[in-house]
Amino acid sequence: MTFFKWASASLLGHIALTEMLFSLPLFLVFLDANYDEGTLTLAWALHIALVAALFGVVGAALVWYTISLPLIKQRKDRR
Repeated sequence: MTFFKWASASLLGHIALTEMLFSLPLFLVFLDANYDEGTLTLAWALHIALVAALFGVVGAALVWYTISLPLIKQRKDRR
């Protein structure tokens, strides 16, 4: 449970959790789709990995700064 507490309380934790829960499955789905189409190359696989990782970082940062951080500040102000 401490991993999820850390992940919910820090930007780095948000990024790590988003990479595991969003970017990795996204990468695997697109990798499989390209393999099924017969268009998968090493360069394309690296491109998919980079894009999925960047989407994870950007998504985590957006959620952190627009949702999580204001809620954390609001909770601290109530105490």
